[in-house]
Amino acid sequence: CAGAGDQNCAVVGMGAIRPGMATVTLGTAGLAILATDRPIPDLPGMMTTHHAVPGLWEAEGLSNAAASSYRWLRDVLSSATADPARDGRLPYGRLDEIASRSPAGSKGLLFLPYLATAGTPRWNPSARAAFIGMSLAHGAPDLARSVLEGVALEVRDMLAGWLEAGLCVETLRLGGGATRSDLWNRIQADVYGRPVETLRCEESTVLGAALLGGVGAGAFGSIGEGVEAMVHGAGRIEPDQARHALYEDLYGAYVEAYRGLASGAFERLAAIQARGAGPG
Repeated sequence: CAGAGDQNCAVVGMGAIRPGMATVTLGTAGLAILATDRPIPDLPGMMTTHHAVPGLWEAEGLSNAAASSYRWLRDVLSSATADPARDGRLPYGRLDEIASRSPAGSKGLLFLPYLATAGTPRWNPSARAAFIGMSLAHGAPDLARSVLEGVALEVRDMLAGWLEAGLCVETLRLGGGATRSDLWNRIQADVYGRPVETLRCEESTVLGAALLGGVGAGAFGSIGEGVEAMVHGAGRIEPDQARHALYEDLYGAYVEAYRGLASGAFERLAAIQARGAGPG
């Protein structure tokens, strides 16, 4: 990727080449990146790296299990569905339809998306995923929607770090395979409380690599010229402020739930997991 790194390719492929432009890419893992005009060395729990555009920097956040959390749930539920795909796994479109039956907030069911431990901004190798608030009132729709919401809340955690550091987020673009889900795009807009933009090309890393290669080969005079020619918007989703207010309450529960479990429960569970199966 012209020596820039995968994350730089993704950011360029989404056209985030000016300060204040942010991207959220939900693939197997997730990346939330904000372009800035200065390095932020004391940004808590976040990474600061060079941007592909000279003079710019990136404030980066990492989710270890983003879209892979939804894939995990899909695989778990597949054996119980009456409408499996040919390979025996539930189609994502069908899972979205199931999730859409649950209201915003999943009836108070919260998912902590730490299936592969906690990345930015908490960096806890002992953290484990959890469904919290479950009751007899909850079913498959609530489980599915809470996973979508939980991943978005982890990104909301990263946005909080940017905003608390005084950074400006002017534009927020979504990328990765998760953008195929209209429901997830909508949930992200409502959780973040700001408009989100989708792009025609979801494979932003590949597009960015091609664009930077074009600059290196002289096909484009600059990265900005390449973005103008190759990066095109697909849509814009405005947040629903009533749902956003609800999600702010859910985010408060997310932070408190993490703190409570991180006071000892995560470490105990990780230690038990490390012991293996043990005697039956």
